[in-house]
Amino acid sequence: MIPKLLTRYVMWEFTKIFIISACSFVPLILLLVVTREAQSEKISPFLAIQALPFLVPKALSYSLPPICLFTVCVVFGRMSAEHEVTAIQAMGIHKSVLFFPVIVLAFLVSLLSIWLNDIDASWGFHETTKFVNSSFEEVILEGLRTNGEFERGNVRIEVDDLEMDSGGARLITPTIVKQHDEDAKKRLHIEAEDARLKVIPTEGKIRIVFTDPVIVHDGFRLSTPGEDVVEFQIPNNDQDSQFENPDHLYMSQIRDNKIKQVALIKELEKSNANIAAQQLLTGDLLGLTNVAWETRAQELEKANHRLSRLNLVTPRRWASGFACLAFAVIGIPIALKMKTVNYTSAFGMCFLPILIVYYPIFETTLNACKEGTLHPYGVWTSNLLAIGLGAILLYRESKIS
Repeated sequence: MIPKLLTRYVMWEFTKIFIISACSFVPLILLLVVTREAQSEKISPFLAIQALPFLVPKALSYSLPPICLFTVCVVFGRMSAEHEVTAIQAMGIHKSVLFFPVIVLAFLVSLLSIWLNDIDASWGFHETTKFVNSSFEEVILEGLRTNGEFERGNVRIEVDDLEMDSGGARLITPTIVKQHDEDAKKRLHIEAEDARLKVIPTEGKIRIVFTDPVIVHDGFRLSTPGEDVVEFQIPNNDQDSQFENPDHLYMSQIRDNKIKQVALIKELEKSNANIAAQQLLTGDLLGLTNVAWETRAQELEKANHRLSRLNLVTPRRWASGFACLAFAVIGIPIALKMKTVNYTSAFGMCFLPILIVYYPIFETTLNACKEGTLHPYGVWTSNLLAIGLGAILLYRESKIS
């Protein structure tokens, strides 16, 4: 009966502190997420706050691992400092009665974190992108009012002044530059006395109507009397390919995408082999070394790279989620060893090594997996090291009478 009472007691203490900690951590992390989103998307804080519902899964997924660590530090630090652990041992009950309920709860929190990671990377990302695109005209105008220029992707807009009238936004002496394009012919530099700006979110386009524009290209200036319309694609627009990037797929979509990607790679390899065989049979040796083969090789390389990214999605999200369990396993023995109600000391003692060691290892292995130099499950390295070290510390702690 006593172990069951202890189990319920420890689980209640963990749940209680976890909820209280979440109420403190999550708003802080959400504020940081909103601030970072505003900076990365170059939007006003007010606009970023409107996107708050789509950023909640990200804030929760970031918060759960440190909340787990903080909770075990508070619970076991207090129990050890107030000699509750000693009293339990004096009753002939093993310390593991205290460990396992919390480890099970941390496991369940890890599953929740995996689900939140999946929601954030797919639904959260796409809804945030849609929201920014739907407000993109306001985003551009805010940048032009504040700095006199706006730059996103390969498009830069500069103006001397900005006026608003019944016809919308009027750009005074605008200079629009489309740069960094691989095709030099598509690079544009347009100057004009004034222009009208219109964003069409449903089509994912930025439309600018110039009055008497001057096109500058390779040192030449070409004047065009009258009005001229130039359209740009909204940067990061995903209207036509919402799930093109593997990082923003749901895990439930990975399998079908991998099957399609493998079929595409086989088709490219077969096509390349047929073309090479045909060129050899016809004696077209120059054809084997022309620019077209570089394009085919790049296309095949991109297809293989996308397959590598698809293979990484599921292990990465599971590894990110199970950071909750890894942090809890590390935190329990350290909190018991410190025997202090000063939970900030115990939390700092655990979290500082995690910042210095765990996250750099995770980022290093993740980058190696993205580049294909490490197996996708190599992203679990930091978790396995943390859980292994925590298990050793827990074993040693359980042997101390």
